Amino acid sequence: MVISNADILIKKLEIVDLQNLGDGIFAPKLLTLSGKNQNPSCPFVPSILTEGFKYWCYKGNHKKLVWLYYIHSRIKKIIFYLMMIVGHRKIFSAHGAFVIISSNVVKKIYPFYNEEMFLFNEEEHLGRLAKANGIDTYYVPKIIINHKEDGSMDLANIDDFEKMRQSYLIYYKTWIKK
Repeated sequence: MVISNADILIKKLEIVDLQNLGDGIFAPKLLTLSGKNQNPSCPFVPSILTEGFKYWCYKGNHKKLVWLYYIHSRIKKIIFYLMMIVGHRKIFSAHGAFVIISSNVVKKIYPFYNEEMFLFNEEEHLGRLAKANGIDTYYVPKIIINHKEDGSMDLANIDDFEKMRQSYLIYYKTWIKK
């Protein structure tokens, strides 16, 4: 199954690139128009410390401090790309603009998303759902997808921040606070 945004152009997608990986969730190289790779959404399972800090920022409405979390996320992506040199491919979560899910995984974890988290934190929700069910998520850079939307958001926009905040609080209650 492929879950795709409407603003996607498939540049290279060959089934052979997935066959040796077996069942799982697959994240392609997802390039914006400016050339930024949006995958992986989150290369490593977020730590309790990271989740706690992010929760504190959103719960307390600390907009400016949320940026520290995003800087931390960028550093983790740099570490991931350095690890790719030695062949590391498993990731925690795939960017939601284009995801491939094997049929056995579809049967095992459907429905994939919590509608209350739409647009924000759905990637982490799917990552947690996969992990809870023993399913691996893979970054597959041989599959190349262009995403026409650059993903730049104005966090100063109170409406967007509030949507992000509410979505994260639902994610936290669902997966972390258990």
